[in-house]
Amino acid sequence: EKEKEKDKKSKKSDKEEKRSEKEEKKLSSRKEKSDNNKEETTNINKKERVSFEITNETETSPYFWKQFETKDIDFVKQSLQEMFSQLDVDGDQEVDKKEFLIGARNNPNLRSLLDSSGIYDDAVMELFNSADADATARLSIEEFITFFTRAYLTEIFAAINKSGTGAVSRHELKTALKENIAFQTLVNKKISHTDPTIIFDTINNGDGSGFLKLATFRQFFKD
Repeated sequence: EKEKEKDKKSKKSDKEEKRSEKEEKKLSSRKEKSDNNKEETTNINKKERVSFEITNETETSPYFWKQFETKDIDFVKQSLQEMFSQLDVDGDQEVDKKEFLIGARNNPNLRSLLDSSGIYDDAVMELFNSADADATARLSIEEFITFFTRAYLTEIFAAINKSGTGAVSRHELKTALKENIAFQTLVNKKISHTDPTIIFDTINNGDGSGFLKLATFRQFFKD
């Protein structure tokens, strides 16, 4: 009888040992899957996280907007439209965040634009969100062109406003008509007069303050 009890205990011990082994295998399997998932997620994040260091693989302009200084605003918009098409990888007429990040890494024009504007890393998504006027996490072609056209006009305004006050004086505008090619191009397209006073008043839309503000400047030249 003692031997029977020993056998029972032995069998019970074997069962518990086998059960323990199974549980260990399950835990090991779960851990392995968890590690694989973590690794996979990390790899995805690595792919989606963009390094904006300039490499020899892509040529970039030191100042992106400079290429448009002899072109009118319609040409700028057409170029932006072409860039949008390049970024829209799946052809759904929208650029989502992933496509924008990939473009920031691989598209020479977008990379050059971001680099010349000093936009790197986290600031890229901030820019995307600023351009995303309806907050859908996707850029329409209208949003893309509107945002970057405004950015172009802002660059020109900043170059004219040498005092850095945020408002262009009559003297600054007169100087820009002689020295700033991009501004000259904009004016020649929209205004037939050559007199700096008339040009200033035309752009300033009758504002008698004697200073031209950014919003007024962009509104006048956006079309």
